[in-house]
Amino acid sequence: MRRKLKKDIKNILQTMLEAHAHILLMLENKRIVDANNLLAQCQDCALYVGKTIEKNEDTNIKAVSFLELYCEQLYEMSRILDKKKLKKLKIQLDKDIYNIQNELDEKIPNDKLKIVFMPYKVAMWDCMESIWEAANADKECMVYVVPIPYYERNTEGKLEKLCYEGEFFPDYVPIMSYKEFALNKEQPDIIYIHNPYDGANYVTSVHPDYYSFNLKRFTENLIYIPYFLASNGPMPETHLNLPAYQHVDKIIVQDQEKAESLSESVDKKKIVVMGSPKVDRILKLAKRKREIIEKEIPQQWREKIAKNKVILFNISLNGILQNSKYAIEKMKYIISKFEGQEKTVLLWRPHPLIEATLKSMRPQLYCEYMELKDRFIKRGIGIFDETKDPDVSVVISDAYLGESSSSLVNYFGVLGKPVLLIDWKIVKSKNRDRSFLSFSTFLKENNSIFFVPYNNGMEHDLYHLSLDTGEL
Repeated sequence: MRRKLKKDIKNILQTMLEAHAHILLMLENKRIVDANNLLAQCQDCALYVGKTIEKNEDTNIKAVSFLELYCEQLYEMSRILDKKKLKKLKIQLDKDIYNIQNELDEKIPNDKLKIVFMPYKVAMWDCMESIWEAANADKECMVYVVPIPYYERNTEGKLEKLCYEGEFFPDYVPIMSYKEFALNKEQPDIIYIHNPYDGANYVTSVHPDYYSFNLKRFTENLIYIPYFLASNGPMPETHLNLPAYQHVDKIIVQDQEKAESLSESVDKKKIVVMGSPKVDRILKLAKRKREIIEKEIPQQWREKIAKNKVILFNISLNGILQNSKYAIEKMKYIISKFEGQEKTVLLWRPHPLIEATLKSMRPQLYCEYMELKDRFIKRGIGIFDETKDPDVSVVISDAYLGESSSSLVNYFGVLGKPVLLIDWKIVKSKNRDRSFLSFSTFLKENNSIFFVPYNNGMEHDLYHLSLDTGEL
């Protein structure tokens, strides 16, 4: 029997049990009409419970017999006025309910736990994968992955283009179409989501049928897993109070600091500290780096990578929107430094929603961005990465170049790879007085040292000094 159905039956039985005391009190005080009404309600409940058990269970259990006896005793109670006999009947009615409850617990097993994962962006599947793997390996669970459709918004903020990414999920993840998965029929025990915005995202929106308040109608456990991996410290301010938080039953957070900051705006009972599935997946993939390079990445990538160092260049949505004045020039500057390099290749991976965001919110910037993208690709300057899985790109890269606000920074931190952060306002090399450079920390490699000066205005420059030639 489905867990939810069994729970509903138990709640009904408990209500019937509590009603017995009220019926006895009414009859003792000659409130015959009120008592008979309540007796009739108990009988209706008993009939409903009996039919439900017979409909959902093939086994011949005694619960139905107890319910038949119970109904006979209800009728008898409606015909007696003697207080002693009424009390004895009340005790017997209670026993009937206890017997039925015991039968439910001992003779009617729970069905498998029905769990459904409802991602919308395949690039964000990594925030669910390790939980899915654990559930899928549990014989007590019946697991479904049901990618849901989403809309891209136009410049006016209206829902425009319907998108669906179910076909892009890894081959080892069995997908069920949202058109075939009827929530009202399936009534999952648990639903996992990674979109907390409902209709409040300016760029995209999951289909309104899958807003959190709609999903909550069909499950007792709606669980939100953050789609990002945050750095040390509290939860990002922009994620402290989002629409889905009102409707979900649990919010998974990666550490105690996130939980404490979130508890100021969310009921503490909803917050569960369990780490991040994104870390689970990136560590698992890192062990397969050689295999991934040899067998899973595109052939043209392998040709460019060869024995070169790979630098992943990442631009976030917030970064380009907040620095739109410098954004294009900065990207041109960075790309120019890698053009023609023989030992280093730039793997440019923009945020998967960057084009839709610029088209919707910065149309002029969108045109400039697309020109830069086309030039980068046509001239073969590096690798332009529009693949659906960012984890693979992180694993095959040797270092990160980009902003601190991107969650990809933390992937590199987990793997212990170098992270180089950009300053949007520095868009070209500047001639500076280098006669006096102050630094206290450096990296020595062979007969060279690398350092970042702390002179005013030079804190963003990395210097290389050859100890053999003195070249700086």
